[in-house]
Amino acid sequence: MIGSVLGIIYRFFIVNVVEVGLYSFFLKNREKETNINDMVSPFQKEYLHIVKIRFLQNLYIWLWSLLFIIPGIIKRYEYYFIPYLLAENPQLTEQEAFHLSKTMTDGEKMNLFIFDLSFLGWLILGSFLGGIGQLFVQPYIYAGRSEVYVCLKERKL
Repeated sequence: MIGSVLGIIYRFFIVNVVEVGLYSFFLKNREKETNINDMVSPFQKEYLHIVKIRFLQNLYIWLWSLLFIIPGIIKRYEYYFIPYLLAENPQLTEQEAFHLSKTMTDGEKMNLFIFDLSFLGWLILGSFLGGIGQLFVQPYIYAGRSEVYVCLKERKL
């Protein structure tokens, strides 16, 4: 029980913020060389704001999942780009972040789902290598998702 609570706290206060930093790193890396500081920048600015929005994102997805699994999956893809939006603009309000992500994913949720499924083989292969393969697969996934974000942002916003 204590382990579960600690895991949830760790997820909300560390992992969610690190993910925003990773997305920031990959978005900036598209245009210029970056450094490790881009990954920890969310801890230096707007930390609690990012924690709050990512908490709400996870909470809403969980609540929608209580209805059935499918609504939760749909909401997961509706809120897919919230971490990217926060990586580019940490000052976004909750309403702006949710609205922009919803606008970007409108009509694209199935495409995003198929895009994520395209990595399934790589994830399975990486797991067979004792997890070491994940060191190569995860950056590939983050880079691919960053490209999708930029394309949809240009097209939808």
